[in-house]
Amino acid sequence: MASQELSYEQQQAVSRLLATANLQRMRDQWADAEDACRKALTIAPKDVKVREMLGDILHECGKLDMALSEYRTALGIAPGKPSIETKFARVTLEIGERERQRLIAEDMLRNPQKYTARERSPVMALIWGVVVPGLGQFYNGEILKAAVIFGTFLLFIIAAVALQPPYPPNIRDIQTFLIFTDPFVLVLGLLAALAYIYGLIDAPITADKSTKAAREGAET
Repeated sequence: MASQELSYEQQQAVSRLLATANLQRMRDQWADAEDACRKALTIAPKDVKVREMLGDILHECGKLDMALSEYRTALGIAPGKPSIETKFARVTLEIGERERQRLIAEDMLRNPQKYTARERSPVMALIWGVVVPGLGQFYNGEILKAAVIFGTFLLFIIAAVALQPPYPPNIRDIQTFLIFTDPFVLVLGLLAALAYIYGLIDAPITADKSTKAAREGAET
């Protein structure tokens, strides 16, 4: 504080307001503490102690930009003061981290797949798809696609059991087999085969894409 520019009464008033602000700060009465500091600054705008305390109060309230401004002003009055330099650096870092988190949040809204993707093994996706139709898609997290593939295969099994009459013995060629196969069962069989083949091709490709997306998201 530039004491030579203040009268004794003004110095006393600033000291009382500073003590009041400190007490209110200890009681978590942040608005009152900030108000007391600002009143003190109307009397002694170049008082470094008041500026620093106001910066501390604003910092603890989460008003980082305002706190940084107060610390910057205090450094302009008392360049090189270690405590203020440390606080200035700390708040600067916190603002930078806040900005980084904001950018990440915005990126999550624009590209949610980068943050929901998990690394998945294409080999495991293929193996699961071979074991049970649609299980490779389930492994990749594609529940709807897995349900369609498995449902098509299951519908074919149900139709074959319920609708297909017994085949005559000694069927030796495809043509005869097709003649005695129920048309609906035949169509479902073709669809089930196509769904099964599609599942085997799709599962490892999707797993590979998911792995690449997860790694890209981890790098950003």
